[in-house]
Amino acid sequence: MLSSIIVVSAQEDACSKQKALFKSAFKKPIHSNTYLNLINAYDVYYHALDLAIEADTTFISGNVLTAFTVNQQLDTFAFELHQDLMIDSIKGSNQQALGFYRISDEVFVKLNQTIPALGKTQVQIFYHGTPPTGASAAIGNGFSNGVSANYGKRVTWSLSQPYAAKEWWPCKQALTDKIDSVDIHVTTAQNNKVGSNGLLKQIVQLPNNKNRYEWKTNYPIDFYLISVSVGNYFENIDYAKPKGLKDSILILNYLYNEQAYIDNKKTLGECKDILSLFSEYFGMYPFYKEKYGHTMAPFSGGMEHQTMSTMGIISYDIMVHELAHQWFGDYITCSSWSDLWLNEGFASYIELLAYEKFYPQYYYNKLLGKMNRAKQTSGSVYVLDTASVERLFNSNLTYNKGGMVLHMLRWTLGDSLFFASLKSYVNVYGNKTASTTDFKNVCEQTSGKNLGSFFQEWIMGSGFPSYTINWNCTNKDLHLNVFQSNVQSAGSLFSIDLPLRIYFANGDSIDLRIPGAALASNYSKIPLIDSVIGIQFNYNRQILANGIVKRDSFLTAIETINQLPDIELYPNPSNGKLTVQINMQLPVLIRVFNMTGKLMFEHLQNQSTELLELPAEEGLYMIEIGNEHGRMIQKIIRTFSN
Repeated sequence: MLSSIIVVSAQEDACSKQKALFKSAFKKPIHSNTYLNLINAYDVYYHALDLAIEADTTFISGNVLTAFTVNQQLDTFAFELHQDLMIDSIKGSNQQALGFYRISDEVFVKLNQTIPALGKTQVQIFYHGTPPTGASAAIGNGFSNGVSANYGKRVTWSLSQPYAAKEWWPCKQALTDKIDSVDIHVTTAQNNKVGSNGLLKQIVQLPNNKNRYEWKTNYPIDFYLISVSVGNYFENIDYAKPKGLKDSILILNYLYNEQAYIDNKKTLGECKDILSLFSEYFGMYPFYKEKYGHTMAPFSGGMEHQTMSTMGIISYDIMVHELAHQWFGDYITCSSWSDLWLNEGFASYIELLAYEKFYPQYYYNKLLGKMNRAKQTSGSVYVLDTASVERLFNSNLTYNKGGMVLHMLRWTLGDSLFFASLKSYVNVYGNKTASTTDFKNVCEQTSGKNLGSFFQEWIMGSGFPSYTINWNCTNKDLHLNVFQSNVQSAGSLFSIDLPLRIYFANGDSIDLRIPGAALASNYSKIPLIDSVIGIQFNYNRQILANGIVKRDSFLTAIETINQLPDIELYPNPSNGKLTVQINMQLPVLIRVFNMTGKLMFEHLQNQSTELLELPAEEGLYMIEIGNEHGRMIQKIIRTFSN
């Protein structure tokens, strides 16, 4: 029994569940145009956080230095800091006091001189206070304090995603402005440890039984990935040694106590193997010169803080998920929250890659669970309402359907081109931000395939396909008539290829990839080597779809005939009653479809003239009539008047 593994068939993603939990508490802040114009006028290249934090309170004090390059002439510097935090003073590059004013959480600082375009300067903000408790972050507050229910340890930790960094430090919350390097210094009681980004350069002993932990990262980092956690932690050290790397990578874990380490030892020990696997799949762990690690905090789920994930639960799934984010989310960050699937969908799918490699006996159930979850909601994977934390971290869309998009992209491209595309994406956009279009372009350039329809249908579109696959075999020819519908979005159909496993009378089988088409009905004829006795659709769950396979003994090559003297349908338009007159060899099978391809009903007609009742809804219907001697398709308009 693998106690470190959570095996679920249809459970909500633990990371997503917690990140969307506080859905009703928060909406994205609405900024003034003045503020937006000012923050767009500069790029941050360095932060220095020098803070005092303890493990038994959220009270915070200290200063943050921001060094930036001006894009255009600038005389006013703007940033965000929650209004619950008091600003003591603000100083400029030569330590002179600068005037400022606040409008809610927006702060405007009058610089002592106008900075020309491409000029550089810095501002240092001194502040203190107790951060808010309005649960505005993805998981709880931007800055929290709590006690572990299992281990009784109290810690203080940050969690800034998506818009809550301002709750604990003065910052510019803009995804596309990655900070080149950051120093994070935290002063705390000597019995505490402080976890943060990058490398721990030194611990400085101070008066009054205090220590200052001095962390530094030299890798570009987004604002919401800067983090601190403070507690009386137990330290655990391990090392990973991926292929092709001369030196080992430090794995540093700050756990509640020794018992927490004992309880999670097996799972933590697997981290180095997963890190090595992902380095093989996506390219070397991007922050190998610094470290990877975990700090524990009393919340459910995890948060992928760069180089040191904050973990409420140390489970196999969450550990894999947050480690995957180091490539997809941290090294490459989505350029807008609308593209959040590039973070969360990737990490969700990469969980499956770890199971596929290390625990293949659980892989299929995990895949099936994510597929089932992805089918349980409608809407696009691309986020239109970025003000809603609930929508951003929707488990079914952003995580599971986003993950299944990658699963289907792998089926579409094949393993070689798929993994080559991921490596190319990492190479091109590492240390940068990327959009869905950016990712699509990399995949197209790497694979040589046009993926416009794939991304439009699966990322921008809604729903998933449902297929009715009618088949027949005559003289070793396989006849297929595929009817497609989309119950979540009637106007949207999908062009993804269909995976079919064909079973022959001699006991053999072959796997076919049937070219997809965004059509309500699609016929094909395939010559084979033997008679077919059965067909299995989506045999390895290659695509996100529902499907019914039925043998149709009447199905042969379809002839579409505009006028047939031996079949008559009237009246057209019809008020609902349709006369079907057959002057050909009986019986015939009559199928009625709506224009999304959904089969409304079918009827076997054994006499020359019958009266059919069309569905009650007005609209255009497609009538298919035929047997082994031929068939026809005709459109009928259903109306409520003649």
